[in-house]
Amino acid sequence: MIGIEVIPISTLLTLITTQVLEIAIAAKDVLVEKESFQKLSRYLHDIEPVLAELKERCFKDLTAANQALQSLKTDLDRAHTLVSDCTDKSKFYLLLHCRSIVKDAQVVTRDIGKDLELLSLAGTELSLDIRDNLLRVKNQFLSAEFQASETKLQILSKLEEGIRDHRTDQGFANDLIVAIAMAVGVPVEPSEINKELSSFKREKELLAERKQMQEQAFMEQVIDLLSKADAAYTSDVLRQRYKEASEHIGITEPVDPLSSFICPLAREVMIDPVTASSNRTYERSEIERWFASGHTSDPFTHMELTDFTLRPNTSLRKAIQEWTDQNYCIRIRRAKHFLQKRDVALAQNALDDLCKLCEESNTNTEWIAAENVIPEIIEVMKLRDKEVQRRALTALRILVHNNFRNRDEVVQVGGLEQVVRCLGKSTLKKLALSVLLELLQGDERSVCEKLCQEKSAVLHLVMLHNENEPTAKPVLEKLCSSNENIVQMASMSYFDPLISSLLEGSEESKLAMARALGNLESLSDQNKLMLGEKGVIGPLLQMMISDKLEAKATALEALRNLSSNSQNQRSMAQAGGFPVLMDNLTSPRLPQTCKEAAAITLKNIAQGNTDASLTDRDGHAVNVKQAVETLIGLMESSSHGLILRAPILLVLHGLAQSKDGELVQEVIKEQQGVAFLVGLLDGAEREVRDSAVFLLRSMSEGAGGDIFDCLYTEKKLEHFVNLIGNCSSADIRADLLMVLASFPSNKQTMETLMEAGAVTTVLAQVKGDSSKVTESALAALERFTEPTNVELQRTLVDSGIHSVLVTILNSGTTTGKARAARALRNFSLTTLDLCHPPTSTGWLCFRPTVPAICKVHTGVCSVKTTFCIVEARAVPGLVALLDEPSSVAAEAAVEAFFTFVSSEETRERGAWFLHEANAILKSLGLLAHGTATAKERTVDLLACLFKLKNMRETYCGRAKLPLVELAQHGSVTVKKKAGKVLAQLSMIQEVSSYF
Repeated sequence: MIGIEVIPISTLLTLITTQVLEIAIAAKDVLVEKESFQKLSRYLHDIEPVLAELKERCFKDLTAANQALQSLKTDLDRAHTLVSDCTDKSKFYLLLHCRSIVKDAQVVTRDIGKDLELLSLAGTELSLDIRDNLLRVKNQFLSAEFQASETKLQILSKLEEGIRDHRTDQGFANDLIVAIAMAVGVPVEPSEINKELSSFKREKELLAERKQMQEQAFMEQVIDLLSKADAAYTSDVLRQRYKEASEHIGITEPVDPLSSFICPLAREVMIDPVTASSNRTYERSEIERWFASGHTSDPFTHMELTDFTLRPNTSLRKAIQEWTDQNYCIRIRRAKHFLQKRDVALAQNALDDLCKLCEESNTNTEWIAAENVIPEIIEVMKLRDKEVQRRALTALRILVHNNFRNRDEVVQVGGLEQVVRCLGKSTLKKLALSVLLELLQGDERSVCEKLCQEKSAVLHLVMLHNENEPTAKPVLEKLCSSNENIVQMASMSYFDPLISSLLEGSEESKLAMARALGNLESLSDQNKLMLGEKGVIGPLLQMMISDKLEAKATALEALRNLSSNSQNQRSMAQAGGFPVLMDNLTSPRLPQTCKEAAAITLKNIAQGNTDASLTDRDGHAVNVKQAVETLIGLMESSSHGLILRAPILLVLHGLAQSKDGELVQEVIKEQQGVAFLVGLLDGAEREVRDSAVFLLRSMSEGAGGDIFDCLYTEKKLEHFVNLIGNCSSADIRADLLMVLASFPSNKQTMETLMEAGAVTTVLAQVKGDSSKVTESALAALERFTEPTNVELQRTLVDSGIHSVLVTILNSGTTTGKARAARALRNFSLTTLDLCHPPTSTGWLCFRPTVPAICKVHTGVCSVKTTFCIVEARAVPGLVALLDEPSSVAAEAAVEAFFTFVSSEETRERGAWFLHEANAILKSLGLLAHGTATAKERTVDLLACLFKLKNMRETYCGRAKLPLVELAQHGSVTVKKKAGKVLAQLSMIQEVSSYF
């Protein structure tokens, strides 16, 4: 075999580099003294790039360099052996040797550092950067400081103390073995600890084979001490011990202890009896405390002692143990007997004693199970007594803690069902939850399967989680192996598992989660928002571009459901959802139901992005014109158009309301879309007709004339009017009325509408309430009340419209009030032309009768003849609108008041009337708090009022400051108007710098 000294340096570097990586990876996985070995792993990883660089630079075959590398390889072999030993040997063995392991790790690490130093010195031709890297890594290794964990050192000290003091008490051994198991990561469960002890014993046998007698003797002492612990015995061994101990025991009272069992100091039964040099026996802890307090005599005989050695009294300890075991058996059988009585009081006592038995000795958890008591505990839980159930849950929690066999028995005899029922009881739910956590420790699959069969389990657990019970979440997480459970959790608004499965789960899980999202119709808007914020939209869109039809269909339903939330609409648009959905809408492979879902989602996305452009997944703007043309073409298609017309119309409706709405409307017009939509109002299915109405409504503000022309040309105007009157859907009637309100207001159009019965139909929709239909009907009435068509106004007046409008002022919506006020303004504009001076009536021989003159107008007024809103008692309602300064209704009220003073003929009477109605004072409030339009209209009103001296004198003080503010900070138009009013008030010098 060729020696390592003749191996070329390049080959040697390759071998060492590979070895370094292997050791680094292995060291990272060492569980004992993990921190030290992870540090070693990091250091070794730092060497690898330096060695690779040396190899790349063609390190020369110098003898000194070769020797340095050989030394490095030898020390790496030592590191490899150390890592291997710490991976293969018993965890208990490694804990006993943690001091030497840490020391060896530190030594070998520093030796590797020395090898690196030799290598840097040997390579004289090395570049400066390589030498610097070598020195940096070398310093890291040479300065390495490894220390054993404090916890393990404390355990070692306690173990050495127990061996030195000949500790034989079971409690000491129990505490020690639990601490060791937890420190080295072994489950505190008899079968696992027994397995580790067996491995530990094999290490002792290997020491015997190697003649390492001193270490072998130490390990024998350790094994002897740990073997006294309950956990050192398997469940089968402990249950066999119970069988032997209880063989001749019946149901009797516990036996009193012998006097020799009692410690003279503590007056209690001894656990670890030790004999002093006086030949008297005491409990170890008591006599040690006696001597530690400075006493030098025997506490019982008072004899002065010179020898303070304590010897374990093994025979007495054995006798006490036999007595203790006998009483344990008696108490266990008695408890079982009481539980079988199914009496509440007896059951409570029995359960309390069972808990005490487990606290006194962990062995009793096995003995109680061996006596078949667990089924009896489950049975008494059915007594429905909450106190019995509380104590039963407490006993079960103790019995199953770190005891997988008892856990399985509880599940097998129906305990899970009883525990789950207790989850629904306010006083028991937390305790029941703690029992569930214990049952789910270790191999939890079988328990989870059983728990999943309890239909109310998830319900109660989610409720507890929603009540911020921290232990509910770990239990819920353990149930997440079942998609069915995750879906049930989601139905109760616990979405974390669903989100995780959708983001990171298998294809099957993602499909199940998407299906659940599509089916959860009761999702609140808040939950939809939360789901979107936590990232479910991306995976759903990813499913949409897959080739699997089922994935597309389920993702579509989920997106449809989530898309009703406004923030999700924007998120879908930003993620490029619109073109993805368009592709699916036009796909020949997708079923019509899926295309409908796609269309609804598209409509929602378009409506939710009125202030942003739609983009694809790469961030490029969507070609909206092309999308609209595609949608119209698809809608008119003979193969799919009839079925998809309604959802496609909804998409167009959404697009028409988006940022690109004007472009969408132009494309629809270009494609003869208005005529097509008008055609759908007659003869189409109701769903299609309603969708067409939605789209017409969204287009009406810019295409009202086109819609009217189509209706008139196609002779469908009368049908359109009848549709308003006969449609059962209030929303559709409201939209149709808004379309009508967008028609041109010229006289010819209005007369045509009147001939079609529109006036009567619209009036029938005004109910004097705050409904959307009434609000929309008022918008249409504004068209019919234009002052240019007095005859049409008269028709409305004859129908009693004034009283309806006054009612709206008092009880309608803000928009309805504004529209009613504007209609009243239109009537008031006509009043002056219709008003005439009074004429005397009666015989000349008698005093003539003079008709009453209107308080505002200069003649005789009435609602019927002059449409006077004063006579209609509308003014109080209009004044009340001024109490809503920031609303459009206040704007309309000021416009109505302006009609009283805009003419010189009525100005003085109108001003005084407004003053008495408190309208002027309230109008001044709009200067500071009104809308921009309200401010301008109020300034116009004041400009007319302040032409009158008495009005200037009355309101100058109150108007001054708000007018100055407007002259300074108002819009350009308002500044000029406010300046002119201030000039009227002879205040021009004060504000001339502002306009």
